[in-house]
Amino acid sequence: MCLNHMPDTPTELILDVVTHTVSANSQNVPLKDRRWFYLYCLLALARKTRPNSGFVSLLEIRRLPGWEAPTPESIGKKISEHRSSSRLELIESGGPPTRGPYRISVPAQHCHFQPDANSIREVLLRPERRLCIRPNEAPQLFVFAEQMADAQAANRDYRTRSMHLKKAITAAVFPHQRALARIQLAAILVGQLRTEDVHQLHVAVKRELPQCGGFRTWIEARLQEQKALIIYNQSTRTHKQKLTETEIGKIRRHIQIGLSITGYDPHSVVTADLLSLLSQIEEEQGQLTAALRLVHRVLDYAIFSNNGEAIQDCYFRMAALHTAAGDRQREAGRQDRAKRRYTRAVSLIKQCLAVQDKAGLSNVAPEPELLLAHLQWHLGEKQQSLLAAEAALSRCGKHNQIRVYASRAKARVYWDAGRSYDAFQVLEQCRENVTEDEFRLLRPDWYDFFVKHRRLYRGV
Repeated sequence: MCLNHMPDTPTELILDVVTHTVSANSQNVPLKDRRWFYLYCLLALARKTRPNSGFVSLLEIRRLPGWEAPTPESIGKKISEHRSSSRLELIESGGPPTRGPYRISVPAQHCHFQPDANSIREVLLRPERRLCIRPNEAPQLFVFAEQMADAQAANRDYRTRSMHLKKAITAAVFPHQRALARIQLAAILVGQLRTEDVHQLHVAVKRELPQCGGFRTWIEARLQEQKALIIYNQSTRTHKQKLTETEIGKIRRHIQIGLSITGYDPHSVVTADLLSLLSQIEEEQGQLTAALRLVHRVLDYAIFSNNGEAIQDCYFRMAALHTAAGDRQREAGRQDRAKRRYTRAVSLIKQCLAVQDKAGLSNVAPEPELLLAHLQWHLGEKQQSLLAAEAALSRCGKHNQIRVYASRAKARVYWDAGRSYDAFQVLEQCRENVTEDEFRLLRPDWYDFFVKHRRLYRGV
């Protein structure tokens, strides 16, 4: 670029809160919309209050009204384009053009605010200034808190939980509270593959995102996680097949965007959830070692945040991965290696159950005992396998698919012991509590045997 066409460096900058304009050397600076005014306000205020540098990071800029974006880098690209198109060199970068940090090029003593600096601060704090409730809003806040607590207590009773979350959305006092309730409701709908309903909730959340202040990072990361889960669930639950390379690419992209938003913050539960989902993708691709490493990392986050439920889940996931590795070894005829994997998995499941007891976790899922029954059966510990299957059955509640798997585990022990009538009775009791399609989850030979001999055994 020729020297004659280099942008001019202004010597004076004025920001007017009343007219929302920026002028440099008595000339108006063209601004596409209001968010650019907020950006200049932040940069000018930082220039005056941070005498050593005056630089502002991309993460700080993301907290401004209207600056929501999938990643900080996308904000950096917009700022870089704005700088390139401007005839005034108002913004300078202290690093790469698209990564910042950024500051106003005008010296601090020549940056002026109208009517004053406090008015600029008021503009920047506007999205978060209503974090304190008014006295007349207290009853409404209590209703919101009560509905959220009831939703949490409902656990896997998704119909009841959804009802309380909808009431919480109505009762919310602040935008970030509505966003929280909507995201939790969307999580239920993601599991039910109600994609269109999830999309509508996400649109409502994004609409109020600029008013969510410091909660925005958490909300944006959760949105990315749910987008990844929608793709994952649609493939694994509807097509009954492995994820395609295209689907895996989309999921990984959403996960990476979410992680870049959280900055791998160890305090963030969303970070751990994103890494956990990434471990499932690695497992889906058969990369069990890579998946195990990611679960170890998630466990570190769970311990750091003292999250008993997450710690329990990590032990279960590690046990499941060792079980999958053991199954591979068994199918390859390497029984000794399979046994070592199964033994390690049993140890992890017992740690999982110990955490569950020590943490006093309520509404515990039956999956750990179900996996334990599977492992002990392969290790030849038939009586222990029977006890674990019975424990899983006692915790099934309304989970019909798990009831089928637990019934199968229990019947398998009876079947191997030659007690076919007892095995049939277990299956008969299961059949009374589940649909025909769910019952078909049994081994095909067992299902066919049950249908063929049902009348015979009922007459015994």
